[in-house]
Amino acid sequence: MNRKQLKSLSALSLLCLLPACVPTGAAGLPIAMLAMEAADGMGMIDDIDAVPEVEKNPALLNHPALADPRFSAYQAQLIERHAVFSADPESALSTAGALDCDLAEEAEWLILQQMTREQYEEAMRSEHYLLSVDSLNAKLLEGDCVDGWPEGEFVAAGNMVTSQHVAGNGQTTIRSERRRVDGTMNGGRLIGQLSVEGQMVMQTTGQTGRVTYTSLSLADYGEGQEFSDSLSITYASMPGVYESVSTTVIETVSPGVQTARSYQGEMLASEWTLRDGEMHGWMITHPMETVVGHTTAGQRTCYQYGKLAADAACAGSAQTSSFQAPGLLPAIQQAAAVR
Repeated sequence: MNRKQLKSLSALSLLCLLPACVPTGAAGLPIAMLAMEAADGMGMIDDIDAVPEVEKNPALLNHPALADPRFSAYQAQLIERHAVFSADPESALSTAGALDCDLAEEAEWLILQQMTREQYEEAMRSEHYLLSVDSLNAKLLEGDCVDGWPEGEFVAAGNMVTSQHVAGNGQTTIRSERRRVDGTMNGGRLIGQLSVEGQMVMQTTGQTGRVTYTSLSLADYGEGQEFSDSLSITYASMPGVYESVSTTVIETVSPGVQTARSYQGEMLASEWTLRDGEMHGWMITHPMETVVGHTTAGQRTCYQYGKLAADAACAGSAQTSSFQAPGLLPAIQQAAAVR
């Protein structure tokens, strides 16, 4: 995931603050993590253990019906892989038998996060909390090692630990994430299909509950394409509190322009567009019945090149100078009616 895409997804998380709302990023990064950080930083979640017991919509546990045959095939692959992964995640994420290859730090970051450390820290910077990277390590399991970089097809695995410190309430959240990555690298660039599967555990000081996210994704890096088309699925679990499934689809519609759709279970949750990896135009959140008997309000928010903007800047931007974003016009009309 490019740093601009990650920053855009971080912005999206501010509009998605329910525990059941867990869209994912292009490389399988759970936005639920970002959403809960944002809510926590703004004092909206003081104690996850105190989340009231409500009846969640069972549709949150289903997968959406995807019309595009390419993404539907990706979805089927990821659902099948999830079943295998869940049966023995320790084996899938193990670095046992790693090759004798001392990966460069830049290579480790590109493998596990698809960006540099500087790009990650810049993308994750927030006024609500301080995020520090405690450790990041990757091991090459299969492939050729050339001067500390994979060359050609490769398989790697590794882990990352980060700490989020919230000044407002003094809480610290530790995130421990492990990933397995299958892909191809050429001259220090990812090309072709990239497959990522992993698990992240999030634990906050002073709270007994912890959230576990299992994420799987498939991404396509076309020739000379900086931003990948992708489908990712995240399964979120806090035993006794909530379980949910989220899906995010990102598709290139013209050079430098992508559309994105996020689903909570089988329900379409949000749609937005990206220009050069940054949110640009309307970001639509759809009404959803996340809790039985309660439907969230729809909303539209205007972005211009990754920054919040006045609605007037997005007037008529379901169609921009270069593309018509499929599905966004009716979404805008629907959201406008409930705003």
